[in-house]
Amino acid sequence: MLKKESEKKDVTKSIEEAKNRSIYDQRKAKEYKEKFNEMMVLKLSTNLPLSSISTLFEESNFQDISKLEREIKTKEKEVSKEIVSKNEEIEKLRRTKADMIGMITSLLKDLNDKKEKYQDLITRIDKEKETSLNYKDEDAERREEEQIMELKELLSMQAREIDTLYTEINLFKRKGGHI
Repeated sequence: MLKKESEKKDVTKSIEEAKNRSIYDQRKAKEYKEKFNEMMVLKLSTNLPLSSISTLFEESNFQDISKLEREIKTKEKEVSKEIVSKNEEIEKLRRTKADMIGMITSLLKDLNDKKEKYQDLITRIDKEKETSLNYKDEDAERREEEQIMELKELLSMQAREIDTLYTEINLFKRKGGHI
């Protein structure tokens, strides 16, 4: 369960990093464009008239800007694909968690059923002891004692199994599982 939670955190972190890279690339492209504009204006403004500066600037810088725009679009596509895959992983983890909760619920129901059977068997054993004390047949008493011993062994095995299941459930709860 801890592994799945760490995977979920890693997925969320990857999504955030991808978003940040995209935003960073867009900011860098804007910064470069502004710096280039400033440099071109400073360079060309001393020797050329203002009308020709804008014409030169647009022609020379158009290819660089379009290249940066293509790179940004490519990065955005990569990031969106990565976000989609990470969201799918998150959804898969949610489904797995729901399946585990269902399994634990069924185990708890089985545990309660076994506990009820255990209580019924103990009650039956006690009643049989009372009736067997009134009846003095030695062979019958021996057979009943053997049956009682077998039932007690069976009950003790079921009790151990119930304790084991309770222990497993408690461990799962400590790890963050919900029942």
